[in-house]
Amino acid sequence: MGIESCVYEDDRLGIIHVRVLSTARRFIARWKNGEVYITIPPDTSPAQYDKVLEGFIPELLACKPKPPALFYDGYRFDGFDWSFEIRHSDGLNPLAMLSQLKMHGDRPHWIIMVGPDVDFSDPAHCKHISRYIDKHAAHVARKTLIHFAKEVAAQSGQHVTGWEVSHGLRTLGKCSSEGKISLSCRLAYLPPELRRYTITHELAHLTHFDHSPAFHALWAKLYGEPLPPVKQRLKSYRWPVY
Repeated sequence: MGIESCVYEDDRLGIIHVRVLSTARRFIARWKNGEVYITIPPDTSPAQYDKVLEGFIPELLACKPKPPALFYDGYRFDGFDWSFEIRHSDGLNPLAMLSQLKMHGDRPHWIIMVGPDVDFSDPAHCKHISRYIDKHAAHVARKTLIHFAKEVAAQSGQHVTGWEVSHGLRTLGKCSSEGKISLSCRLAYLPPELRRYTITHELAHLTHFDHSPAFHALWAKLYGEPLPPVKQRLKSYRWPVY
């Protein structure tokens, strides 16, 4: 049986988008927006795909685009209900990170201090900083996001048996067959309308545990507005972390 179009994560290349093209006669791989896109002919077996991918990997790694630096000394994020800024500090150990919490009214504001050897142009350093900031996002999510989600659920009339905060980087929400909903801490970076977009998606799964037309109809009803424009806003959202 041939491989179908899909998206998955590879330990070496990151996110890979596989597209089966009926007119394809050869394998094509390229980078796009920091992710790998591979076009394959129909009826490609898993063994064939794995062999071709192994051949592509050295070349893909050699030409992997370096992402532009997201962070810098003085970088600041002002979210809906919290904020943070990043500062270099010569008083810390070379690669250390430390945060200070300052309240602006009822809004938490974290000052993230990083050591003098932290390199904002190094993707590994930036990912480490991002995971550190995600811990603060999880704090916000437990304090305000879950409360917001419960309000959305109450307004929709949907019954949720439990809520929890996860650390998913790409999966922003999950709904279990027992009626429990897990929301990624990364929703804390989003404005309210995009948070609600994900929350109502999971609420709709309480009734339809699939992505059928009935599911999308219920999702649109729960959200209360046409979904495609909101989906595009989420797709184009510039995340403040890696």
